[in-house]
Order: sequence, then C-alpha cells, then structure tokens
Amino acid sequence: MRQGRFAADLDTAARASELLALLDGLSTRVVLGRRGADRASALRTALSATERLLERD
Repeated sequence: MRQGRFAADLDTAARASELLALLDGLSTRVVLGRRGADRASALRTALSATERLLERD
C-alpha cells in the first residue's frame, strides 16, 4: 500500500482472511482427490481470486 500498488483503503486483514479461507478450501479438495481438483487448477483459481480481491488504485 505504501508503494501505491493497492488501494489506500484496502482492508488487508479482511482480504488476507478471505484468501486463507479460499486456499484452505482449495487445498482440502486437492488432498481429498475431488474430481476436477488438482494442484494446477487450484492455483489458477487462487490467482484469479487474488486479482479480484486485491483492489488497485
């Protein structure tokens, strides 16, 4: 935020919590071997969500 890469009013604690919850859910699906859940697709989903969650100025 100090470097101007993210919105000044971004609630970083809330966004971190949301991302951790997403990663927990994705990793659980991969570990359990759910259909269509593999490491590569989980990573793509996590990166896509991160882009939407981290607002930029």
